Amino acid sequence: ACLTFFIASLVLSGWPDGFVINVEYPFAYTTDTIMTLYLMRREIEDSYFYSLRSGYPFGADLRDFPMPAAGDFLILKILCHLFGSEVAAFNLYFLLSFPVVFVFSYGALRAFALGRPFAVAGAFVFVFLPFHFFRLIHLVYTLYFVVPVFFYFGYRLFMGAPLLTNEQRLWASVLAYSLVFGGMASFNVYYAVFGVIVLSSAAVAGTVARRDHKILLRGACAAIAMTVGAVANRAPNLLHTMKYGANPEVARRSPAESEIYGLKLTQLLLPHLQHRSSALREVAEEYIRIFPLTGENRIAALGGVGSVGVMVLLGAVFCQLVGRPVDRRLVFFGLIFAVLFVVTTIGGLSALFALLVSPQIRGWNRASVFVGFPAIAAFFLLVELLFTRYAAPRRRAFLVPSGALLVGLFAVWDQAAAPCPDCNGALRRKFLGDQAFVQHIEAALPPGAAIYQLPYMVFPERGRLHHLDDYGLAIGFLHSTTLRWSYAGM
Repeated sequence: ACLTFFIASLVLSGWPDGFVINVEYPFAYTTDTIMTLYLMRREIEDSYFYSLRSGYPFGADLRDFPMPAAGDFLILKILCHLFGSEVAAFNLYFLLSFPVVFVFSYGALRAFALGRPFAVAGAFVFVFLPFHFFRLIHLVYTLYFVVPVFFYFGYRLFMGAPLLTNEQRLWASVLAYSLVFGGMASFNVYYAVFGVIVLSSAAVAGTVARRDHKILLRGACAAIAMTVGAVANRAPNLLHTMKYGANPEVARRSPAESEIYGLKLTQLLLPHLQHRSSALREVAEEYIRIFPLTGENRIAALGGVGSVGVMVLLGAVFCQLVGRPVDRRLVFFGLIFAVLFVVTTIGGLSALFALLVSPQIRGWNRASVFVGFPAIAAFFLLVELLFTRYAAPRRRAFLVPSGALLVGLFAVWDQAAAPCPDCNGALRRKFLGDQAFVQHIEAALPPGAAIYQLPYMVFPERGRLHHLDDYGLAIGFLHSTTLRWSYAGM
């Protein structure tokens, strides 16, 4: 776990700079990253929901724009107050997400009875998915430790086992479900939606296979607890809307966006766009040049291990359908993979959800990390089964650890981009240049002075305006301490 922390730092900052944690400038500084830093600065000065220094003269009230991720923002708030800097909190949150995700992934893989060497390798591959680095722009998506936890509970449902202990006591069960599943719903609303899909699919499959209605009841209780947790995360927004009415100008989304931001199988299997191999990188770039609907889903690549794992899952489903015996763990992973893909792919059930229920959930490609876990787990399960069947015990004692180590090293080369000193230098100059510019303004004006910012930009989610990135006007607030700014009013 500690090793993943420093490898991630080295990937971002290079050798040997990565051994000293960067707190001078953020690892990313554009569009949604600036929005995250802006929100963290608000938490340091006022509160997440309201700021007096931005949105002048009325202040910036965020209650019209639901961002139900209370768990993530609580962690960010703690880090901000511990270090007194949103930059330090931003970078540490990202680096700490690696050991946290590793620990939970390793625990889940061990719960699936995977041997220690392959459990370590599987968690290592999962934590270094390209998703982890590409999603730096959406910082809260990088703490995806809930993914293996959902699969752990899903497998217990699938096998007919109780989800939690002491389920005979009603009040103890209600409290435990509320804390565990309601708590997991506090880490990103998308992960809560995908988690409900995993648990519901597992509960239905377990009920049909075992003809035990208690399995369906447990799954329903978990889904209800997560729904209540997600609603509780939105409580400030809902109370604000009940009192003042809805704001039709904020976050208007079309059902068609579920197609634009849907998942594509091809992009799960192709190399990622910053691959160390120029030949593999060109393949990914060529696909994007030629084929349509290649937007945010271009960062959904699973890497070599995950791509082979997808083939393993499809093979497991095929063998099960034709009556061949298949390990129950592979059957479970194949089933969840199939359901997730049918829901989240372009033209899948997500389009019907957007059309008939709500278009607010649109980034269905973000399920790639949920697809990645069963694919990686399936790869190592199959390898371990083959070793157990065909390799002598004496050879296994050497080959298993060696193979696990080699796959882990390959994953870092295959899935993490090479450090870019020139990119880091440009990023540092841009951030410090903005900082100096705004501080020069602050030195020239009296404390509390208000600045009207042009061009006018809608907040939030305006999109790029000429050469000005979305949320670009937030740099005034971000780099000052006494000035008030007109940007970020709703």
